[in-house]
Amino acid sequence: MENKLFYCKSESFKDSKIEVQSKKYNKIFNFQSKSIKELKNEIQGKLYSTQLDKNSNPKYNIQEGTFSFDLEQKLIKLIKKDKEYLGKSNILLHENTQKPQDETNKTKHQELRSQSLPSRKKIIIKEDGIIVNNRQIGEHRRQFQKLKIWCKYNQSLNERDEQILKNKQWLTSSIIDSFVFHLNLEGEKEYIKQKENNDTKQINRILFLPTSLTTNFGIQYDIQKAQQLFQQELLEYQEMDFQLNLIYDKIGIPINKNNIHWQFLLFDYKKNCVELFDSLSQSFKFDQNLIETLAQLLQLQNYKQKRLYYYIQQQNGYACGYYVCSFMYYQYRLQFDKNLEKYSYIEEQITKLLLDVIKDQENQ
Repeated sequence: MENKLFYCKSESFKDSKIEVQSKKYNKIFNFQSKSIKELKNEIQGKLYSTQLDKNSNPKYNIQEGTFSFDLEQKLIKLIKKDKEYLGKSNILLHENTQKPQDETNKTKHQELRSQSLPSRKKIIIKEDGIIVNNRQIGEHRRQFQKLKIWCKYNQSLNERDEQILKNKQWLTSSIIDSFVFHLNLEGEKEYIKQKENNDTKQINRILFLPTSLTTNFGIQYDIQKAQQLFQQELLEYQEMDFQLNLIYDKIGIPINKNNIHWQFLLFDYKKNCVELFDSLSQSFKFDQNLIETLAQLLQLQNYKQKRLYYYIQQQNGYACGYYVCSFMYYQYRLQFDKNLEKYSYIEEQITKLLLDVIKDQENQ
């Protein structure tokens, strides 16, 4: 599967329906849409392409240049490449243009590299277990060595994650971020499907951001550090100055502070407010500095704060992550169904859904 987001200059269009405006490239549209009927054969622009494997792991490719289109086949082709970038970054990829280093520079580089590399541990395999640097690994670690490990939705997962769900244990960030990626992907598919049927007027789109974003802020951070991480996470929106409100009506972010408790923040552009979701009500406070930082990054000003209380509170020590995922799923469904009943928490339902999301598709 491949998702494509294309930015181009406004003079490339004539009487076409365009979604939003950006800065460098004045117009943006999702290529999978059929809303644009008239295009020049050749268009100058920038293409963000994401290829997904069977486990929905992304491979990013960003190119600038001249492109041609075939709307009937939904194909976009690069005719002349002006720039190409290294993965999901603003680092230019120079193919075969770097001159080889002389032997002296190579030697110096190797010396510096050897100094920076950690010392290698000596591993000895014995019939009764594994010994690392003459210390035998415990039984639980030997069992961990046998765990099946896979990568899905750009997250490292293993059989232990499945056991967490089956045994109703505290959710890890890998499980929740996999669900974030899954909901964004499914939301994009459904939006495109309805857009092809000209049925998108009532859709209030939502974008979920991963827990890793705010976790990487650290305990002490400033706005510059947060902005750098935010803009790297959402690099494909840099052409429109990260004005996410031009595409989305809501931004949802699951958060965890100090690896203790899961909470959820919902930034609503239409209501101009931040809704705070916590399955333990008043038991845990929200990080106001984090909320203010995220509101600034999301360009939400003079907003109101509102705590959500229309749900059954958790009665145990593990369910906070399940509540957050359940509420995210409710917000995802609410995009496409305005008549949806009020949120209710059904643990069996969300557990089954999460198990299906994280299971390995490569070896099915």
